[in-house]
Amino acid sequence: MCAAADGALYCAAPGVKAARLDAVDGTVAWSVPAGAPAGAEEGASVVVAGGLVRVVSPRTAAGGEARLEALDPATGAVRWGVGLGSYAQVVHGADMVLVVHGDGRVRALDAATGAGRWVGRPAARGAQWVAGAAGGPVFAAAVAENGASTLVSAVDPADGRVLWLERVPGSLTPVQATEEALVLLSADRDLYTDAVVRLDRDDRGVRRVALTAAADQAQAVVDGDTAYVVGSGGSLAAVDLGTGPGRGRELWRLETGAARVSPPVVAAGRVLLMAGDGRVLGVDAARGVPVGQSGPRMAAGIVPSLAPPVVSGGRVYGGAPDGAVFAVDPAGW
Repeated sequence: MCAAADGALYCAAPGVKAARLDAVDGTVAWSVPAGAPAGAEEGASVVVAGGLVRVVSPRTAAGGEARLEALDPATGAVRWGVGLGSYAQVVHGADMVLVVHGDGRVRALDAATGAGRWVGRPAARGAQWVAGAAGGPVFAAAVAENGASTLVSAVDPADGRVLWLERVPGSLTPVQATEEALVLLSADRDLYTDAVVRLDRDDRGVRRVALTAAADQAQAVVDGDTAYVVGSGGSLAAVDLGTGPGRGRELWRLETGAARVSPPVVAAGRVLLMAGDGRVLGVDAARGVPVGQSGPRMAAGIVPSLAPPVVSGGRVYGGAPDGAVFAVDPAGW
């Protein structure tokens, strides 16, 4: 997994907690080793925000606990770090980090110092969390036991106060929060994603847009009023979530032919995906037609998860299943 900032790439891989690469030529400025992860092929996740490189390192095979650390981007030195214990999710905001534990307890940490802001249980155990737009609330979505509805909580990241609650029909998983709405994916009884749901932040209005074909293990990204949803079989769909007349429909659908794909990324009018064979796929975001792809970079065996490509400075960067980090210029596609 990689993240980009200020002309550099910050990447993690099994056995490497984090490394800084020059975004132009790929030379390594620094690299911090990590113990062997407890799970096969499991690596750290990396986020660059607030002038620091935030790394979530998995539990190691030697018994070391999972940790959240903030590294100096120039040297890789640890600025602060905390043990995660039995955590279920780490949610990154602009100036804070939420550590959601398996028992439903939430710890809010200051992103600059690692100091605790608050501890509480503002949502039900098992809720899925997502950060909001800068300066806005964070959101938690807890599915009812019968799967018929989902309780959405808007939480003040400064003190953990619940700002509002809204029960929305369906079994929903939050995808992304914008300045206007929270976008969620709806699952049917077979756990296939059958619709995209928009919950407006101001009036809590709900718009549900059905997919023309349900997606297995769906992943999505939101760009403006459009959600791009991709399933495990590589079927990619664009869904209009607008609220005006004639809005709220599936705009296009494309079968990419990739059996396994990463979460989608939108940049410069393109939807970008990492395929299981190491290709970066580019699709025109408005028309739903392929615009190019990089060459395959295969690995022995199956990689458990695929990180999304990273876009910076007009280039697209990918972490291939064979362990390579590479850059491609989409202008040449």
